[in-house]
Amino acid sequence: MRQVTVTELKNKLSAYLRLVKKGHTLEVLERSVPVARIEPAAAPSGAALIEQLAREGIAVPARTRPRKDFFKKPPLPCTADAAKVLIEERGTR
Repeated sequence: MRQVTVTELKNKLSAYLRLVKKGHTLEVLERSVPVARIEPAAAPSGAALIEQLAREGIAVPARTRPRKDFFKKPPLPCTADAAKVLIEERGTR
């Protein structure tokens, strides 16, 4: 990761944005203290997204793979008519 001061970034913004477009990440320093990170805006891959969410404490990666039939569960039976339920719920507005 390349480090750049705020002043240098302001003076050469176009050049640094070209670097970011090529995939580089910049760490912006203010008085030698990191204050920001500039990364490419491309959507991260699935694995990279999970890693990022795990770092932020939002997600916990699975320890094992889901069973093969995990997404093939039968739908729950529903005998209610959606239109009737809405009419009962809303009344005669």
